[in-house]
Amino acid sequence: MGSEHRICRGVEGLELCVLGPRHHTNHYEQTQDAHDVIHYVTTRQDVNPERIAIWGSSFSGGMALIVGAIDPRLKVVVAQVPFISGRSTREALPKSVLTQIYNDRGETSTLDPTYMRIFPDSLEEAQNPANGTVLGTEECWRHLQVVKEMGHEKENKVTVQSLFYAIRAEPSAFVSQISPKPLFMTVCLQDSVIDPKVQLEVFSKAGEPKELLELYCGHFNAYRDGFFEQNIAAQVAFLSKYL
Repeated sequence: MGSEHRICRGVEGLELCVLGPRHHTNHYEQTQDAHDVIHYVTTRQDVNPERIAIWGSSFSGGMALIVGAIDPRLKVVVAQVPFISGRSTREALPKSVLTQIYNDRGETSTLDPTYMRIFPDSLEEAQNPANGTVLGTEECWRHLQVVKEMGHEKENKVTVQSLFYAIRAEPSAFVSQISPKPLFMTVCLQDSVIDPKVQLEVFSKAGEPKELLELYCGHFNAYRDGFFEQNIAAQVAFLSKYL
């Protein structure tokens, strides 16, 4: 079952929805919502409660690790290129961005949020590590071009407080608590968004049973370029083994 996070929905032309500003994400609220989704799934007559898994990718991959560790109704946890550590993200941010995040805490409101760009506007800007965007690497900019070519145009912005919530989240602290539930992780070794070394270090702390798929590619290649097929095949095999 797929679910849609709060704030992700909305009507074109409306900047504010009932749950808060658009282009905003809160890691803790999304984690709470995931537990609600699991509850709903367990009420369905067509669902075997012994075969419920959680799957997440990137930011939601971190959420899957947290929920997978806490919720006893889950039987398997799958996370690909997961957001793993608010601390490591915080340490990698330019000082100017951190200053902006904390200053914004005293100046913003739900009705009037401050926004920042998600992606750089050009390749040249992406090649500047201090470009002040959320996903500011060259890999991220090239991914955006692929998305645009597919016909998906979205506003290039997110609330500053979305980043504040992200740097406070620490999925890595929950990974050792997932066992004895089976854990599958996909790590892209050329990931410029989430440090693969940190992902691998955290995976090493997980208990058994667990399985790791290492792909020699960037963060977004997990969704395409032949790596997708390899990635999904391994995940399906893992789910078939344990569910």
